[in-house]
Amino acid sequence: MEPIVTEAGNQKTARGLKVISLGKGAESHVVIGNLCLRQRQYARAIQEFETAIELKQDMAMAHLGVGSVYLIQKEDEKASAAFQEALRLNPDLAGAHFNIGILKLREKDRAGATGAFEKAVQLSPEMVAAHFALGNLYLAQQQYEDAIREFRASLRIKPSFSMARFRLARAHRALGQESSALEAYEEGIRLNPKMAIAQLQLGEMYAKSRRYDEAIAAFRRAIEIRPKIMVAQLRLGDMFLEQGLFIEAEEAYGQAMRMAPKRAVVRVKLGDLCARQGLHERAIGLYQEALELNPRLAEIHRRLGNSYAARERYDEAVSAYQSAIALNPKLAVAYCDLGEAHLAADRPQEAAAAFRQALEAKPDLETARDRLAEAESRSRRRR
Repeated sequence: MEPIVTEAGNQKTARGLKVISLGKGAESHVVIGNLCLRQRQYARAIQEFETAIELKQDMAMAHLGVGSVYLIQKEDEKASAAFQEALRLNPDLAGAHFNIGILKLREKDRAGATGAFEKAVQLSPEMVAAHFALGNLYLAQQQYEDAIREFRASLRIKPSFSMARFRLARAHRALGQESSALEAYEEGIRLNPKMAIAQLQLGEMYAKSRRYDEAIAAFRRAIEIRPKIMVAQLRLGDMFLEQGLFIEAEEAYGQAMRMAPKRAVVRVKLGDLCARQGLHERAIGLYQEALELNPRLAEIHRRLGNSYAARERYDEAVSAYQSAIALNPKLAVAYCDLGEAHLAADRPQEAAAAFRQALEAKPDLETARDRLAEAESRSRRRR
């Protein structure tokens, strides 16, 4: 987030400007300092602002400029002192309040930052950066309605602000307002089609609605923009797999494997692809390779158990499910899988115990309730 160096925040760059024509008054030095600051000529900027202060000590804008340089250079104590002096001279200087908000963010003082940005907006309602900063704070604190209000305020002032549209989409999505989120993503991408992450998020929205062709197109655009974005390759493979397009899915997952051969998730995806085709021995090998890379993921153990069970290797399946449960005791589906393995191995009492644990983890799991009844019935028949 860039500091506000002038109240308008829209000065022209110094490139090609004959600054000597501005004269020698304090105001001229502030103008030159702001232009130098925008060109990252920080030493010259400080010199101009300090010269302005020597000529006119009560010039708040010069102190704001000094603080802005120190803010960029991460000399936060000096920046804070300069902004406080600027506000002492002019309490209504919105840019100083905004920059103090940035300092508060660096200190992880969200309340202080919110107060500073709100003051900046109160003093300068057309300050896009302050509305956007407030929106981001509200979004981080899950105050989604407030975030939407601030992002919309940013866009009212600056309709071409694509990042505000992307953040607006996130807030709508968090509230389950899918159509509004989709509209915001699509408009943001129209304004800025080269943002790979936005294309990825748009693809996720299409995927959620099972609009596979549009999701695939969005994931491919993300890859085109950033060829090494592995998650887009994986999600591309997922779209093909969900449609039963196994060759295309394997190609996408294979590309992800070449990009990140040490990532367990890639082998899990390939294992899922094999399991979906009934190639469970091959899936077992891939899940085992994934566990060598990351043995702490409960879901990999569970999927390994599923492939063991599909091959009627029930004792190994039980062991895999127990490993998953040890890593995540609240994984209700793993208890269900464990119960199914015990039932398939004709161990109804052990199955019933597993289904009861599933219901403890998730009381509304109807599948576990139904299968518990079956296990208990079979157990009674054996007595």
